[in-house]
Amino acid sequence: VYKTIKKKPYKRKPAEVVNGETTPGSIKDILEHKHRDLWIKAYYEELENLDNAGTFKRVLRKTYPNINPLKWKLVCKIKT
Repeated sequence: VYKTIKKKPYKRKPAEVVNGETTPGSIKDILEHKHRDLWIKAYYEELENLDNAGTFKRVLRKTYPNINPLKWKLVCKIKT
């Protein structure tokens, strides 16, 4: 017998403020941020670093039809 698991609704994390700058909490926040270009660049650099380190492997979904895709969450921080 399978149990159905109820997913909790996503609660958006309030923006963290560091040195007067807010950190985006989602892709939508990145696109609306005043330093949008810098955040997008950092986002893609981080994905490339994870890919180069072998953290994950990209595959075509049709190659593995019975596998669920990996779920992940964006976390943005300003390094001080």
